[in-house]
Amino acid sequence: MEPVSVEGGVDELKALCRDSRTEWVMGLAEAVNGTEVDGWTFKKMKQNVEIWVKDIPDCPLKFWKGRGVIKASAQYTFDYIREISNVPEYDKMAIDAYHTEQFMDQYAFQYNSYSSGFPGVSNRDFMLFASEVWMKSGDFAVVTNSIEHPDFPPAPGFVRGVVKNSGLYVEECGQGDRECIVTYVVQLDPKGMIPSWVANIVAINQPLVVSQIRNAIEARKKRGENVFVPRAPPPDYAILEPAESGESAPIVAETAAAPIPDNASMYSYDYSYEGYEDEGNDGDTNVRRANANDLAMLKALEAKVDGTRSRVEEAEATVAELERQLNRLHARARESQQSSHSCCAIQ
Repeated sequence: MEPVSVEGGVDELKALCRDSRTEWVMGLAEAVNGTEVDGWTFKKMKQNVEIWVKDIPDCPLKFWKGRGVIKASAQYTFDYIREISNVPEYDKMAIDAYHTEQFMDQYAFQYNSYSSGFPGVSNRDFMLFASEVWMKSGDFAVVTNSIEHPDFPPAPGFVRGVVKNSGLYVEECGQGDRECIVTYVVQLDPKGMIPSWVANIVAINQPLVVSQIRNAIEARKKRGENVFVPRAPPPDYAILEPAESGESAPIVAETAAAPIPDNASMYSYDYSYEGYEDEGNDGDTNVRRANANDLAMLKALEAKVDGTRSRVEEAEATVAELERQLNRLHARARESQQSSHSCCAIQ
């Protein structure tokens, strides 16, 4: 796994990152909504975070995803995540995190460094392209990809790692400004002498970044900070994704979100947003991404239920067969005892 690089200088690197952004954002959105049908496997629930994994063809490093609910508005959570100085607050392995350069308002080159957490293992650093994203659906994201920057080689004593298809995705759920769903997606190559199988074992905890962000926001809420700020319109410079091919001018349309039913929650799938008109989309039906994500979660849960039901049926069939074998053994034992009694009687 290698970082994005160009034959040229920083301007050429900026142009490549800018032109690739929509592709990277849509790859992130696809991963966020991915289920078993798309090759994702549910691993476990830990710290109230769903942990999923996906094998990538011809790559030994797995693709990881963490998904969980945070009791704060989507706007507040996005604002918290996109503030680079907050990284060491929620990620205790982080040594440093800052933008080396910001360009075109919502793009930046970003440097992150982390403790390895193991004695004798070198710390890791990363040089990234990072972009704040306002989706046309109303969701938010921060997408990152490793780059090879001519002015920022690995720091002395650090090994330069690589992340691909990485990002944090924030969407509203059934509680409006009271809750949001945060999904963290990452494919990580720590480089150095760490073998892929070890990297995959360690990476299973990467999705818990969602839990760490939740804990940091909860701590701020306890200190009296308002974490339920309402949605704000995208800034004037925002290019809403998915952008059309060749699109560079801002597309800013302040639209009201469809009302959320009072009894809706992230586990309710029987409500629809059909019929609400999106004034920023020429009157087309506004099918909310939140509802699409709920449907994706429903499909994932249904697939897990089907898988569990299949395993239960297999277990029941195995138990039935074992019971039949046990009954046969009991019958043979009774026959043997009866035969033994008969022999004794004859003698």
